[in-house]
Amino acid sequence: GFPVITVEKATQEGDARVFTLSQAKFCADPRDAQKVNESLWLVPISFSKAGAPDTACHTVMMRERQMTVRVEGVAPKDWVKLNPGTVGYYRTRYPPAMLQQLQPAIQDKSLPPLDRLGLLDDLFALVQAGQSQTVEVLKLMEAMNQEDNYTVWCTIANCLTKL
Repeated sequence: GFPVITVEKATQEGDARVFTLSQAKFCADPRDAQKVNESLWLVPISFSKAGAPDTACHTVMMRERQMTVRVEGVAPKDWVKLNPGTVGYYRTRYPPAMLQQLQPAIQDKSLPPLDRLGLLDDLFALVQAGQSQTVEVLKLMEAMNQEDNYTVWCTIANCLTKL
């Protein structure tokens, strides 16, 4: 298995964003999620932000089930994304407000294609596992209405065939 990293809370403190993150085993089958699982991973968590979407602006090692991370230099209107480049071996679950904040960067394609693909792939996997709502995927896809990247379109098509 592998972990799902959940952004439990994101709060603005001056020019910094403070995140409360948790980890749990990702279960594709909702029936398996009912079982108690004590798996704990060492997970390198990277963050990117508006203004430098291709660069990890902050990296930490998650060693506990829950942790708090402070990312400096983030204006209140700026988006922040975990796992830039979708290189980490984990799923990411965002609260609806963070997904909404990412939508303009998806629409204007300032968020790189691998990150757009990763957001959709993670969110759709969470929907299939019963850990997120279908409406969130549809909102994300709506933000992709000007998408021109073939690989991202393949992921969109795959999701639509399974809805």
